[in-house]
Amino acid sequence: MRPNIVLLMKLNFLLGNLFSRNLRLSLFSMRGMIRGAIFDVDGTLMDSMWVWEEAFVRFARRYDVTPDLSAGSTIFTLSLREGMEYIKREYGLSQSVTTLVEEVAAIARELYFSGASLKPHVRDFLEALKAAGVPMTVLTSGEAGLITELFGKLGILDYFVHIYAATNEKISKREPTLWLRAAARMGTRLRDTWVFEDALYAVTIAKEQGFHTVAIADSHSDSLQADVREVADLYWTDFPREIPSELLR
Repeated sequence: MRPNIVLLMKLNFLLGNLFSRNLRLSLFSMRGMIRGAIFDVDGTLMDSMWVWEEAFVRFARRYDVTPDLSAGSTIFTLSLREGMEYIKREYGLSQSVTTLVEEVAAIARELYFSGASLKPHVRDFLEALKAAGVPMTVLTSGEAGLITELFGKLGILDYFVHIYAATNEKISKREPTLWLRAAARMGTRLRDTWVFEDALYAVTIAKEQGFHTVAIADSHSDSLQADVREVADLYWTDFPREIPSELLR
Protein backbone atom coordinates (compact mmCIF):
# COMPACT_ATOMS: atom_id res chain seq x y z
CA MET A 1 0.00 0.00 0.00
CA ARG A 2 1.43 3.34 -1.02
CA PRO A 3 1.67 5.89 1.82
CA ASN A 4 -0.61 8.93 1.67
CA ILE A 5 1.99 11.65 1.12
CA VAL A 6 -0.39 14.49 1.97
CA LEU A 7 -1.42 12.79 5.23
CA LEU A 8 2.22 12.20 6.19
CA MET A 9 3.06 15.84 5.50
CA LYS A 10 0.17 17.03 7.66
CA LEU A 11 1.16 14.65 10.46
CA ASN A 12 4.75 15.85 10.28
CA PHE A 13 3.56 19.46 10.42
CA LEU A 14 1.34 18.81 13.46
CA LEU A 15 4.08 16.92 15.29
CA GLY A 16 6.57 19.66 14.49
CA ASN A 17 4.22 22.32 15.86
CA LEU A 18 3.53 20.25 18.98
CA PHE A 19 7.26 19.79 19.62
CA SER A 20 7.93 23.45 19.01
CA ARG A 21 5.09 24.50 21.35
CA ASN A 22 6.25 22.13 24.09
CA LEU A 23 9.79 23.38 23.72
CA ARG A 24 8.64 26.97 24.03
CA LEU A 25 6.55 26.14 27.08
CA SER A 26 9.54 24.37 28.62
CA LEU A 27 11.75 27.37 27.99
CA PHE A 28 9.15 29.76 29.37
CA SER A 29 8.76 27.65 32.51
CA MET A 30 12.48 28.13 33.14
CA ARG A 31 11.82 31.88 33.45
CA GLY A 32 9.14 32.31 36.10
CA MET A 33 6.39 34.89 35.89
CA ILE A 34 7.24 37.84 38.10
CA ARG A 35 5.60 37.51 41.51
CA GLY A 36 8.15 39.48 43.51
CA ALA A 37 10.81 42.10 42.76
CA ILE A 38 14.04 43.11 44.50
CA PHE A 39 15.58 46.45 43.51
CA ASP A 40 19.00 47.94 44.04
CA VAL A 41 19.11 51.72 44.48
CA ASP A 42 22.25 53.43 43.16
CA GLY A 43 22.75 52.87 39.45
CA THR A 44 19.45 50.96 39.24
CA LEU A 45 16.42 52.88 40.49
CA MET A 46 18.42 56.07 40.73
CA ASP A 47 21.02 57.85 38.65
CA SER A 48 23.16 58.30 41.72
CA MET A 49 26.45 56.43 41.56
CA TRP A 50 28.08 59.84 41.26
CA VAL A 51 26.77 60.63 44.75
CA TRP A 52 29.00 58.01 46.34
CA GLU A 53 31.97 58.80 44.14
CA GLU A 54 31.80 62.45 45.20
CA ALA A 55 31.08 61.56 48.84
CA PHE A 56 34.16 59.35 49.01
CA VAL A 57 36.29 62.00 47.30
CA ARG A 58 35.26 64.61 49.88
CA PHE A 59 35.75 62.16 52.73
CA ALA A 60 39.21 61.16 51.45
CA ARG A 61 40.20 64.81 51.16
CA ARG A 62 39.03 65.49 54.71
CA TYR A 63 41.15 62.66 56.14
CA ASP A 64 44.01 62.93 53.68
CA VAL A 65 43.67 59.32 52.49
CA THR A 66 43.94 58.01 48.94
CA PRO A 67 41.74 54.93 48.35
CA ASP A 68 41.14 53.76 44.79
CA LEU A 69 37.95 55.58 43.81
CA SER A 70 37.95 54.76 40.12
CA ALA A 71 34.74 53.37 38.60
CA GLY A 72 34.46 49.66 39.29
CA SER A 73 36.99 49.69 42.14
CA THR A 74 36.54 47.37 45.11
CA ILE A 75 35.17 50.05 47.42
CA PHE A 76 32.06 50.39 45.26
CA THR A 77 31.25 46.69 45.71
CA LEU A 78 31.25 47.07 49.50
CA SER A 79 28.52 48.24 51.82
CA LEU A 80 29.14 51.65 53.37
CA ARG A 81 30.16 50.02 56.66
CA GLU A 82 32.49 47.58 54.89
CA GLY A 83 34.04 50.47 52.99
CA MET A 84 34.71 52.41 56.18
CA GLU A 85 36.11 49.30 57.89
CA TYR A 86 38.49 48.92 54.95
CA ILE A 87 39.60 52.57 55.02
CA LYS A 88 40.00 52.62 58.80
CA ARG A 89 42.13 49.47 58.65
CA GLU A 90 44.13 50.55 55.61
CA TYR A 91 44.97 54.06 56.83
CA GLY A 92 44.92 53.58 60.60
CA LEU A 93 42.19 56.15 61.30
CA SER A 94 41.40 56.60 64.99
CA GLN A 95 37.68 57.31 64.54
CA SER A 96 35.20 54.50 65.05
CA VAL A 97 33.67 52.82 62.03
CA THR A 98 30.26 54.12 63.09
CA THR A 99 31.55 57.69 63.13
CA LEU A 100 33.10 57.30 59.68
CA VAL A 101 29.88 55.80 58.31
CA GLU A 102 27.87 58.71 59.69
CA GLU A 103 30.26 61.24 58.14
CA VAL A 104 30.08 59.73 54.65
CA ALA A 105 26.31 59.27 54.93
CA ALA A 106 25.94 62.95 55.82
CA ILE A 107 27.91 63.96 52.73
CA ALA A 108 25.88 61.56 50.59
CA ARG A 109 22.62 62.90 52.01
CA GLU A 110 23.53 66.44 50.96
CA LEU A 111 24.36 65.24 47.45
CA TYR A 112 21.28 63.01 47.13
CA PHE A 113 18.92 65.82 48.04
CA SER A 114 20.68 68.39 45.88
CA GLY A 115 20.75 66.54 42.58
CA ALA A 116 20.15 62.78 42.48
CA SER A 117 17.12 61.65 40.49
CA LEU A 118 15.14 58.55 39.59
CA LYS A 119 16.05 56.93 36.30
CA PRO A 120 13.57 57.40 33.43
CA HIS A 121 10.22 55.58 33.79
CA VAL A 122 11.07 54.09 37.21
CA ARG A 123 7.93 55.49 38.80
CA ASP A 124 5.78 54.14 35.96
CA PHE A 125 7.32 50.68 36.26
CA LEU A 126 6.86 50.57 40.03
CA GLU A 127 3.24 51.61 39.59
CA ALA A 128 2.70 48.86 37.00
CA LEU A 129 4.08 46.25 39.39
CA LYS A 130 1.91 47.56 42.22
CA ALA A 131 -1.18 47.44 40.00
CA ALA A 132 -0.35 43.81 39.15
CA GLY A 133 -0.10 42.95 42.85
CA VAL A 134 3.66 42.28 42.74
CA PRO A 135 5.36 42.92 46.13
CA MET A 136 8.66 44.81 46.01
CA THR A 137 11.65 45.14 48.31
CA VAL A 138 14.88 47.12 48.19
CA LEU A 139 18.33 45.64 48.77
CA THR A 140 21.03 48.29 48.90
CA SER A 141 24.61 48.58 50.08
CA GLY A 142 23.74 51.98 51.48
CA GLU A 143 22.16 53.19 54.72
CA ALA A 144 18.52 52.43 55.49
CA GLY A 145 17.60 55.74 57.13
CA LEU A 146 19.03 57.72 54.24
CA ILE A 147 17.20 55.67 51.60
CA THR A 148 13.94 55.78 53.56
CA GLU A 149 14.14 59.57 53.83
CA LEU A 150 15.07 59.95 50.18
CA PHE A 151 12.32 57.63 48.89
CA GLY A 152 9.81 59.45 51.09
CA LYS A 153 10.79 62.74 49.48
CA LEU A 154 10.57 61.19 46.01
CA GLY A 155 7.17 59.67 46.76
CA ILE A 156 8.13 56.03 46.11
CA LEU A 157 8.61 54.70 49.64
CA ASP A 158 5.16 53.13 49.84
CA TYR A 159 5.84 50.87 46.86
CA PHE A 160 8.19 48.74 48.95
CA VAL A 161 7.45 46.12 51.58
CA HIS A 162 10.84 46.64 53.20
CA ILE A 163 14.24 48.21 52.66
CA TYR A 164 17.20 45.93 53.36
CA ALA A 165 20.43 47.90 53.77
CA ALA A 166 23.66 45.94 54.00
CA THR A 167 25.22 48.72 56.08
CA ASN A 168 22.55 48.44 58.80
CA GLU A 169 22.18 44.67 58.62
CA LYS A 170 25.98 44.27 58.73
CA ILE A 171 25.66 41.58 56.07
CA SER A 172 27.28 41.92 52.65
CA LYS A 173 25.28 41.81 49.42
CA ARG A 174 27.92 39.35 48.24
CA GLU A 175 26.40 36.81 50.64
CA PRO A 176 23.03 35.14 49.94
CA THR A 177 21.47 36.01 53.32
CA LEU A 178 19.80 39.33 52.47
CA TRP A 179 18.62 38.16 49.06
CA LEU A 180 16.89 35.17 50.59
CA ARG A 181 15.52 37.30 53.42
CA ALA A 182 13.97 39.73 50.93
CA ALA A 183 12.22 36.93 49.04
CA ALA A 184 10.97 35.42 52.29
CA ARG A 185 9.59 38.81 53.38
CA MET A 186 7.55 38.95 50.14
CA GLY A 187 6.54 35.29 50.38
CA THR A 188 7.76 34.54 46.85
CA ARG A 189 9.67 31.60 45.42
CA LEU A 190 13.15 32.41 44.13
CA ARG A 191 12.28 31.33 40.59
CA ASP A 192 9.34 33.77 40.58
CA THR A 193 11.35 36.64 42.03
CA TRP A 194 13.19 39.06 39.75
CA VAL A 195 16.22 41.07 40.82
CA PHE A 196 16.94 44.45 39.20
CA GLU A 197 20.61 45.43 39.50
CA ASP A 198 23.36 47.34 37.73
CA ALA A 199 26.37 45.71 39.42
CA LEU A 200 27.93 42.59 37.96
CA TYR A 201 28.80 41.05 41.35
CA ALA A 202 25.21 41.49 42.57
CA VAL A 203 23.65 40.07 39.39
CA THR A 204 26.00 37.11 39.71
CA ILE A 205 25.16 36.30 43.35
CA ALA A 206 21.43 36.67 42.66
CA LYS A 207 21.66 34.25 39.73
CA GLU A 208 23.62 31.78 41.84
CA GLN A 209 20.80 31.74 44.38
CA GLY A 210 18.15 30.96 41.75
CA PHE A 211 16.65 34.40 41.14
CA HIS A 212 15.93 35.76 37.69
CA THR A 213 17.80 38.95 36.92
CA VAL A 214 17.43 42.13 34.92
CA ALA A 215 20.68 44.08 34.52
CA ILE A 216 20.12 47.82 34.31
CA ALA A 217 22.51 49.84 32.18
CA ASP A 218 24.43 52.55 34.00
CA SER A 219 27.19 54.79 32.72
CA HIS A 220 29.34 54.00 35.76
CA SER A 221 29.49 50.30 34.88
CA ASP A 222 29.96 50.60 31.10
CA SER A 223 33.29 48.77 31.24
CA LEU A 224 31.52 45.65 32.57
CA GLN A 225 28.55 45.79 30.21
CA ALA A 226 29.55 42.74 28.16
CA ASP A 227 30.05 40.65 31.30
CA VAL A 228 26.78 41.65 32.94
CA ARG A 229 24.86 41.01 29.70
CA GLU A 230 26.25 37.49 29.67
CA VAL A 231 25.21 36.75 33.26
CA ALA A 232 21.78 38.42 33.44
CA ASP A 233 18.55 37.01 32.02
CA LEU A 234 17.67 40.40 30.55
CA TYR A 235 19.49 43.67 29.96
CA TRP A 236 17.60 46.98 29.92
CA THR A 237 18.95 50.36 28.93
CA ASP A 238 15.82 51.96 30.45
CA PHE A 239 12.90 50.81 32.56
CA PRO A 240 9.71 50.15 30.59
CA ARG A 241 6.51 51.97 31.49
CA GLU A 242 4.59 48.69 31.68
CA ILE A 243 5.53 45.14 32.68
CA PRO A 244 7.05 43.57 29.54
CA SER A 245 5.92 40.20 28.23
CA GLU A 246 9.24 38.56 29.21
CA LEU A 247 8.28 38.97 32.88
CA LEU A 248 4.73 37.71 32.48
CA ARG A 249 5.33 34.27 30.99
